[in-house]
Amino acid sequence: MSLIIDGNGKAQGFRGIISDITERQKAEEIIRHQAFHDPLTGLANRILFYDRMQMAFKLAKRNQKMVAVIILDIDRFKEINDTHGHMAGDKILESVAERLSGLVRSSDTVARYGGDEFTLIMPSLSCESDALVIVKKIISVFDSPFHIEKTSINVTSSVGVAIYPAHGTNADTLMNKADNAMYRAKAMGRNKFFFYGDGEINS
Repeated sequence: MSLIIDGNGKAQGFRGIISDITERQKAEEIIRHQAFHDPLTGLANRILFYDRMQMAFKLAKRNQKMVAVIILDIDRFKEINDTHGHMAGDKILESVAERLSGLVRSSDTVARYGGDEFTLIMPSLSCESDALVIVKKIISVFDSPFHIEKTSINVTSSVGVAIYPAHGTNADTLMNKADNAMYRAKAMGRNKFFFYGDGEINS
């Protein structure tokens, strides 16, 4: 935008150029989404997951609440890929993402952490039993088989849970403890969930 001056130095108006940046904004939004979301499932990726986790911890500390950090691993996923192919494996990952997204609250975050591993943040919990309710629902997500190109595939998962602040107050500590709990669930026979520091708990 520039000011137009006549021969006597008086302002006559303005001259400007307007550019439609709609397409550029759309492209920038796509780039932002790709930076923070998994391309296969559309879920949050690790970067966004850790950011949401830090926000959940700050809010929980302020309001004296708890946060559940949950790690879920699909049991024997390599065997599924080897038997049915990687395309079928990808379809199962997409379906798992859809089922998990359908059972959580709007304030929760579901992420694909990598491979066949998913993570969840459940903020603003009043007690550990609130997390137990959600974890049981997660296990039940796998009760129904997954239908991939007219083939029914039975899938189970192992789930580990750590609670802020009972099991730690920083992201790395809680993720490590949730991961340890998940591997304990696998060691107990898979298709189970395990809370860090507790005895065996399964659905």
